[in-house]
Amino acid sequence: MGEEATMSCVSEGVPKPVLAWSFQGQELPILASGQRLRILANNRSLAGIYSCQASNGIGEPAKAAIELKIKPINPNPTIPSTITRHVASCDTIADKPEVTAVTRWLHSAPEIRARLECLVVAYPEARLDWYLENEKVVRSQRVLRYKQDTSLEDGSAAQLHSLVIRSVQPRDLGHYSCRASNELGQSEASLELSGVAKPPLLKKEIRSSSSNSYNFIWEVDSYSPIVEYQFWFRQMDSREDWRRLFIPSGNEGAGPVYARSFNLTGLQASRQYEALVLARNRFGWSSPSRIIRFATGQPSAVQVTSDSQRSESSSGVWGSHHRNDSFVLGLSVFVVLILARGKILLDGVS
Repeated sequence: MGEEATMSCVSEGVPKPVLAWSFQGQELPILASGQRLRILANNRSLAGIYSCQASNGIGEPAKAAIELKIKPINPNPTIPSTITRHVASCDTIADKPEVTAVTRWLHSAPEIRARLECLVVAYPEARLDWYLENEKVVRSQRVLRYKQDTSLEDGSAAQLHSLVIRSVQPRDLGHYSCRASNELGQSEASLELSGVAKPPLLKKEIRSSSSNSYNFIWEVDSYSPIVEYQFWFRQMDSREDWRRLFIPSGNEGAGPVYARSFNLTGLQASRQYEALVLARNRFGWSSPSRIIRFATGQPSAVQVTSDSQRSESSSGVWGSHHRNDSFVLGLSVFVVLILARGKILLDGVS
């Protein structure tokens, strides 16, 4: 606990693979991929399975998993961590509170019901207070507080504290903190109640049908109408910066789910790219979607005929028709001559 953990993932391949890290099955929103991932292990919620995936657009991606375990530190160095206090037939280590936000970011809007939650593990039992922008939250008929005994996956006893806002007002939006304290110290966790849209869910077509374009579709959860989108893309394995396109919403959907399709053109053939998208409503820009990677197809074969070939072909066809026309003309003249001679002979007889 409190130390930096470094995880490494090495990949090889041609073309050079691109690495992506994920935690508990969710890709980490890292705009620059690398072989090493550094994490400050200051919270037990960061423990779990980390995965790295290497992909170069050829075949199936290669994957590897690493499990990060975080051990709690001894809050009182004068008391060995192996010594426990016997309370209610349970062996419990005395510790300052450990606070974890169940959901660190929560989407809401005026007139919507919202529920913020924090898990607290502590012995002796901790007192918890809620704060909004460093101002203590006061209970009312509209703002309620609840506490429930529960347990973690490892069997540790915990308490679930909830702050329920029956009908959100604009002044309720902002940054919250849940602060827990006991005789051994104080800890807190941060949460945000926001009106901006959730990060878009970006999808791509299964396979590119073009060498210089690609089709995308995304969905956004937002209680407020979407105004516009930002579409970011760049070519992988290059040093070019992200290119951004501003796309009007198009008013697809009536909320709270909005959808948009988009065809990205002007791409290079047989190249790997990555893209993400953001959405804006009246409260501001959302966080970016997860980065997706895609590859353009190969250019289709096109038969090219030179001007000289077309000229020769055209002259040959014309020459054939010309010879046929000459033949018909000659035959017509021959028939006329025969008829003329026949007329002369007939005139002679008569």
